[in-house]
Amino acid sequence: MVWNYRLIEYRYIDDETDLAVHEVYYNEDGTPFAFSEKAIAPFSKEDAQRVLEAYDKPPVAYIDKRRLDEGQDDWGWL
Repeated sequence: MVWNYRLIEYRYIDDETDLAVHEVYYNEDGTPFAFSEKAIAPFSKEDAQRVLEAYDKPPVAYIDKRRLDEGQDDWGWL
């Protein structure tokens, strides 16, 4: 299993979007299959460098926060 930090796009009811860095996990063929539930915060200089590299790539998934109920967020791969 391979992972790296990548951007996840958060979509809101007012059509605003935010980006956050998450850990993303990939299958052997390089397709993403999972990402961390919470955004990450770097704890070392090396982590900070990897987080900055995530901003050089497009988002790989979205989390749709437009739902008004308390249910689970909808999300999908981009």
